[in-house]
Amino acid sequence: MAWQVPHEIARTLGQNVYRLRLKRSWTQEELALNAEVTKRQIQRIEAGTANSGIVMLSILRATFECSWTDLLGK
Repeated sequence: MAWQVPHEIARTLGQNVYRLRLKRSWTQEELALNAEVTKRQIQRIEAGTANSGIVMLSILRATFECSWTDLLGK
């Protein structure tokens, strides 16, 4: 079974993805294209409802060129 983000962290992740996306002036669609994922995945992540695994976290970290703390920290 793949590692999954706990619910409380999913909300923080969503807020951080939203903040990082806006910092770059990207739409959800632009982020999805840059990360090579679907726009729906980005919507669910930002809403805090996605149960993202380590692969998705790594994709987002690489796309934003940010630290784990930027992605998962409060």
